[in-house]
Amino acid sequence: MPNKDIFCNIPWYELHINHDGSYDLCGCMSKLITQTDAGQEWNIKNYPVEDYWQSRRLRDERLQKMSDTPNPACGVCQHQDSLGSHSKRIKENLKSVLFYDRNFYKSFEQSPHRAAFEYSLANDGATVTRPVSYHLSLGNECDLACVMCSPNSSFKLANDYKALGWIKDSRRLNWTDDQQVWDNFCSTLLATDLVSLHIIGGEPTINKRFHQLIDLFVANDRTDFSFSFTTNCMHNIDHLWDKLARFKRVEIGMSVETVNFSNDYVRYGSDIDTLLSNIAHFKDHAPENVAFVVRTVPTLLTINYYSQLIDWCLDNDFLIDSYFATDPAWQQIRLLPDSVKIHLQTEFQVQLSRYTTLSQSRIKGLTNFRNQAHVIENLISETHAALASVALGNQDPDLAAECVLKFKQLDSMRNNSVVKNFPMLQQYFESNGY
Repeated sequence: MPNKDIFCNIPWYELHINHDGSYDLCGCMSKLITQTDAGQEWNIKNYPVEDYWQSRRLRDERLQKMSDTPNPACGVCQHQDSLGSHSKRIKENLKSVLFYDRNFYKSFEQSPHRAAFEYSLANDGATVTRPVSYHLSLGNECDLACVMCSPNSSFKLANDYKALGWIKDSRRLNWTDDQQVWDNFCSTLLATDLVSLHIIGGEPTINKRFHQLIDLFVANDRTDFSFSFTTNCMHNIDHLWDKLARFKRVEIGMSVETVNFSNDYVRYGSDIDTLLSNIAHFKDHAPENVAFVVRTVPTLLTINYYSQLIDWCLDNDFLIDSYFATDPAWQQIRLLPDSVKIHLQTEFQVQLSRYTTLSQSRIKGLTNFRNQAHVIENLISETHAALASVALGNQDPDLAAECVLKFKQLDSMRNNSVVKNFPMLQQYFESNGY
């Protein structure tokens, strides 16, 4: 029986491809292998999907998931789990009817996928399954340069990093430029009984391959699966609605960090008025098969407005899918001084009390936090996670100094001010040399 705190079904059913074509074990790895020697080796340009699926790398990962040894690269999910948030691992396990905590072991025994998991354990990690879910980045083209993002995910941010001397090189990463590789991959997708396909950025809506992929599925009448993508909500997508209506289900992840002016600081290049207007327009014009979820990365900056974001999601009936920042480490919430954390604890406790009261009349039972019917439960879970994220102590003076220095350098180049956008942190930044 695998360990409930380690097991994850992803190596049996989902494939992740990075911006440069490198295969990764998951889209939530602590450190992706993009632009590394490993990324050059384990790459779709070298290994077709079929070959990589039975590779030594994935075999070892399946065996590890069946063991009591956690993979250090799974730090993002481990951090989410420690906060009581619902990590990608927990969400994906639901697809195998695997429940967390006390229900895990019984659900594993009854899982329709148990035989596949145990086959791998008995056969050196090999699998009888095929990838039926894909998590794809089509490149790092993006019109924003978000402060908490990776330069591998935004060419604009990479250029800023290079100008500041934080990285040596900035380049456009797009494995789909190789026409033969792209054509072969599209053929693989059409030959797959897909369950789900998720597209991330860069910004998918400005990537030509994103639109070609939608057209490919529609033209071949291969839309009987769940299609999802994440967008910065800065672009009109009215031209997509008729096509998206053909899919079994569509989920649009909307990248939002705060719902006030500070969002423009964090998601540099965005405009909060345009963003909120576009989201309202999306809701009014989307087909019935389209659902929306707010995707957010709480950092030491945005956690200060997180309760406001949660309230806005309740008002708009939006689920939240969050990843509390682990990388870059200099933006982790734990770096905040205890004085700020104490204030936030009070704020989240008040919010939690209010939300718990709202939920009292609802039927209790197992809750799928990805189900639109459970928005209030989802937001209660988010508030619990936010409260856990501001636990006292665990500061790091060296990282705090790095944080202040980097924001100072970034603000100087962008003619911006973190203090003006987050005035509650003025003392923290100025006392550390801002």
